[in-house]
Amino acid sequence: MKLYKFFICACFITQSHSEFAMTWEIEDISFHLLYSDNSETELALGISEKLRCSLNNEERNKLEFRNGKYWYLIGKTFPEKSDTVQYSQLKYAKNEAKIISVKNAFNLIKNASVIFYTGAGISAAAVPDMQKLESQLGIVDSNCQDSRFYIKFANNIIKSPEKYIKIADDFFKACKNTCPTQAHIAIAEVAKSPVLTENLDQLHQKTGTRVITRLEFGKDEVKKLLNEAQYLIVIGMSADQSGLLKNYKALNPNGSIIAFTLDKNLEYLGKQDYMVIGDVQKTIPELKQLYITL
Repeated sequence: MKLYKFFICACFITQSHSEFAMTWEIEDISFHLLYSDNSETELALGISEKLRCSLNNEERNKLEFRNGKYWYLIGKTFPEKSDTVQYSQLKYAKNEAKIISVKNAFNLIKNASVIFYTGAGISAAAVPDMQKLESQLGIVDSNCQDSRFYIKFANNIIKSPEKYIKIADDFFKACKNTCPTQAHIAIAEVAKSPVLTENLDQLHQKTGTRVITRLEFGKDEVKKLLNEAQYLIVIGMSADQSGLLKNYKALNPNGSIIAFTLDKNLEYLGKQDYMVIGDVQKTIPELKQLYITL
């Protein structure tokens, strides 16, 4: 069971300016990173009274109390309080989805109402994925299940904030400077509706695609799209991270998921769903070519 929650707070890129903000809520810890072209990367660590008592006097003196937590701040921006929720994910006891070819997938969707939904796997060839970033930061499940992790994590950030800022800088700059992959470009050419995405890398936006991000999944527009979609094309998604797939099945019991993936053991697929196994940088452009010849 995951003991931490990850939320993208903001992501904004223009030709002249880029800004990314990310937040993790981890038990008694809030951890925020803010990157901007116009200033140094900022960091904020908020901890509970219980964790504060575990720090030494020198570390405690670096904290200030705000909004019910003790904060260690690098930068001027204090993170706004976010309305975090625990998402309910779609999981089946057994994956009974049918494995089909790209051509068979195309035959299913060519005359149907379709929504594309993308995860980290579509960008893995271009930017570090979230799993790698979280591993570099130390925010992984095995750590979060150990109560000693929270004290060590807070200690490490207060003692060496520059290490975490460097990791964030490298990740955000990769997102800013990387070009869209062949899969992003292919989706831009065939998607008729906004693309739903978990990703903050802005690679869909660089192709001119209109996207709806995780923070907007609760909007009426998304509910309408899910309710009308005969097929939800899921690309590079290892799990139902935001509960959107569960919401899709609730709104549209007759709808089917078609997952383009390398993983044959996806827990969010049921009997009426499908899998196309392979590298999405090959399978999605292949799907585009079939649309072109339609």
